[in-house]
Amino acid sequence: MLSADLHFHSSASDGHFKPEEVVERAFNNGARLLALTDHDTLAGIPAAQKRASELAVDFVPGIELSCVWNKTGIHIVGLGFDMEDRGFRAVVDHQTALREERAMKIGQRIDRLGISDSFEKVKLLAGASQIGRPHFARLLVEAGKVKDMSQAFKRYLGAGKTGDIKALWPPVSDAIRWIHAAGGFAVLAHPNKYRMTRTRLNRLLADFRDYEGDGIEVISGRQEPEVTRFLSKSCQKLGLYASCGSDFHGPETRWLDVGKNLPLPEDSLPIWEAWQ
Repeated sequence: MLSADLHFHSSASDGHFKPEEVVERAFNNGARLLALTDHDTLAGIPAAQKRASELAVDFVPGIELSCVWNKTGIHIVGLGFDMEDRGFRAVVDHQTALREERAMKIGQRIDRLGISDSFEKVKLLAGASQIGRPHFARLLVEAGKVKDMSQAFKRYLGAGKTGDIKALWPPVSDAIRWIHAAGGFAVLAHPNKYRMTRTRLNRLLADFRDYEGDGIEVISGRQEPEVTRFLSKSCQKLGLYASCGSDFHGPETRWLDVGKNLPLPEDSLPIWEAWQ
């Protein structure tokens, strides 16, 4: 089966490497179909696409949209959409504005920990990148509040913690509709990482299918075989395509390097068959 990585990040959002660097790293690791899927931004795609073309590796535009389902934060990966679609670009601009607003609110809370002007400091850390919680984690490490980024999330930025700000993200159904309107395919990102009961996850998968979503990530980084079997069977049961991605952010990503995905099960229907 084709070696693909259809979910990874660059410095255009919260990844470590520049878009062209992470594409080259994925290529060197053996992947031959790639999609850069930065959080709520398209900024890294032109550079990534250019490097992919130079390496003669197949590349499709991608994005990871933040949204909600039943008050739970969910991520939808868009693949193969029209980069020039004005409606979709307007959606992405709105998502960027929501991220900026959320970052300001997180900054106000981090200020209470004794780090003054944290939002402005995080903007400097992020540079041209989309501001995300990992940038606040870096700030907390540099300020000596925590020993590493993992501890920053456990103490201050994870669910229910000081920096856990719920942005007014759109519903999953809207994200799917926007991706389709731009000619793309909507994939439910890393289903097993939402820490849901199996009953609740089954409900999410069924709703995603009813919203006319296209596929789910059967492979997301390194995972237990039982998880892969469950998600593969769910794909077949619901009539959905299977996708795969490393969700790679940088060298600190412990679960898998970019382009080194576990293969999809043989009985899966790969998402790339939808556009091929």
